[in-house]
Amino acid sequence: MTDRSKSPPSSTARRSGGIDWMRHAVLLIAVILFVVAVVVRQSETAAGGQFFGAACFRIGLVFAAVWLAWDSLRRPARWFPPVALMAGLGILAAIAAQPRLALVMIPAAGAIVAIGAVVRGMRQG
Repeated sequence: MTDRSKSPPSSTARRSGGIDWMRHAVLLIAVILFVVAVVVRQSETAAGGQFFGAACFRIGLVFAAVWLAWDSLRRPARWFPPVALMAGLGILAAIAAQPRLALVMIPAAGAIVAIGAVVRGMRQG
């Protein structure tokens, strides 16, 4: 007979009970980038320094968002329709390239999401 009490902990138990060091590393990188952005923006007045400080701040924001969403990134959102995600990414790309397209893209995205919901409902039913 084998003794199960001596078996190594599973990866899910280690993740939930122990410290998830990768999440802490993401937070540390975000904080470092914020500090670098503040220091560079305070010390440099040249355009290159302002650009570097702004870039560090934006990348720090992305790392902070990843840190906040860490648990959600570990499992997919089953309730969120994939069509809505793709439509949202398409809208963001189009609006980033040409902000005036927002007036056209937002209703189009609503239509895409509605059609996707209908198709998804037909597949399940």
